[in-house]
Amino acid sequence: RSVELDPSQAVPWFNLGNAQSAKGDTAAAAESYRRALALKPDMGPACFNLGNILRDGGQLDAAEDAYRRALGLMPAHAVLQMNLGNLLRRRGRLDEAIACHRRALALEPQRHEARFNLANALAATGEREEAARCYREVLAARPDFADATANLAALVLSDRAVVIAPQRVSA
Repeated sequence: RSVELDPSQAVPWFNLGNAQSAKGDTAAAAESYRRALALKPDMGPACFNLGNILRDGGQLDAAEDAYRRALGLMPAHAVLQMNLGNLLRRRGRLDEAIACHRRALALEPQRHEARFNLANALAATGEREEAARCYREVLAARPDFADATANLAALVLSDRAVVIAPQRVSA
């Protein structure tokens, strides 16, 4: 309703984008974020949310642009650093991804998801020892982090030739 009353304000467009995104209407949300940014180009959260929608929609170039624009406005945003890092890892730009995850950890050292994402990027580059150390640090703080357990197990097992003999059943 507030957009109808005064479409010249960025915040209502941003809020509308958030509501549309929560409902799963990502196309409308992206348009609302773009409208907010047209009115207030320095609205970092709108850039960030737009980047998330674009990433989820497979528009990786546009998502990266939105994330980088958001980082220019909010350089101390750890989750934004992580999201960009994950996008870069997905695109095969592993060194850049690692740098993003390290920046996220520098901003929020206790953010276990950042350490987990760093471990994933390190493992992808073949830096297995550091990746394993990161997974173990995550698990020391959060033993219930199932993905870290699985990834550490896969990393360790891939270093070994594992042969599991079939079990014999005696009658």
